[in-house]
Amino acid sequence: EHGFHDVDGHLGWPRLAVPVAAGLGQAWTAWEALRQWRAMRRRLRLGLVSAEVCNRFLLFGGLASCMLIAITGLFLAMTLGQGPVRTPWFVGVVALSGAAQALLLWLAFLPPAAYRRWLAASAAASPPASTSIA
Repeated sequence: EHGFHDVDGHLGWPRLAVPVAAGLGQAWTAWEALRQWRAMRRRLRLGLVSAEVCNRFLLFGGLASCMLIAITGLFLAMTLGQGPVRTPWFVGVVALSGAAQALLLWLAFLPPAAYRRWLAASAAASPPASTSIA
């Protein structure tokens, strides 16, 4: 038995619940993190948050997007009736997604000094938001 197909070769729709739920959860996480990143950029221009805090929302949005790519690959491999572990393209997708996730987590939780300096410099270069009410 491979993927979501039953012994007769028909697509077993109840088995789709787990990857669909996981995919929806990651899609919502990515969307919410990127929406919050947009709000944090406005707060950064007002001087209410640091550049690192603002950037973490972007990193988490990227992390959730990478997870969504891996889950989508799993869903496609299993829907096509292929065993995911025995499918070279799927293993490649998961490996690249995992490497990207590791990098994003490293930058979010243990950012090197050069990365922190780059964030601070880019925040200083952006013009401050106007606080006057027109």
